[in-house]
Amino acid sequence: DNMRDNNFIIENNAKHLWHPMGAPGDSINNPPKVITNANGSQISDMDGHTTVDAVGGLWCVNLGYSNQEIISYLKKIKPPYNINSLTEKKAIEFLEREYVNIDQVNETINERKFLELKLKELAFVQIVFHSNSNFLLIKVDDADKRYKQLIDYGIVVRNRSNVRGCENCLRVTVGTPQQNKILINTLKKI
Repeated sequence: DNMRDNNFIIENNAKHLWHPMGAPGDSINNPPKVITNANGSQISDMDGHTTVDAVGGLWCVNLGYSNQEIISYLKKIKPPYNINSLTEKKAIEFLEREYVNIDQVNETINERKFLELKLKELAFVQIVFHSNSNFLLIKVDDADKRYKQLIDYGIVVRNRSNVRGCENCLRVTVGTPQQNKILINTLKKI
């Protein structure tokens, strides 16, 4: 059964993927190896053969693949949300139109102020960080516990505890007046 799956992958890889450094028709007659694992400058294919990958590993300043030290550094500087270039381009186009619904902006600002005040009244909220956005970052006594409690009530917030510097922090989106009142009333129950 595994062999059938491998043959399916090899066949469809050759038919549907374009491989650089080769003519598209060559992939049908001489299917490329399907890589299943990479570590350092070594790669392994689905047949279990291991080889040194000079182009993608050895010749790339000797960084190779899966270098845990480099991965740990990249995780420290990576933004919390990756945005692809197409989304970024559309966002810039939208912002350049200078279309702003001032009533919506004012409501968000007022609701953010309301949330900030109400959150500071809760005993388990230690810090409400300043924000100029449509969300608030709050430091709580136990982010995992508070996150699970809110989920139990059907309220989704973002637990940011895995981000360095945001230990025991939750990200709360500024919602509509009704949503914000539900959030505060729920937080008072837990």
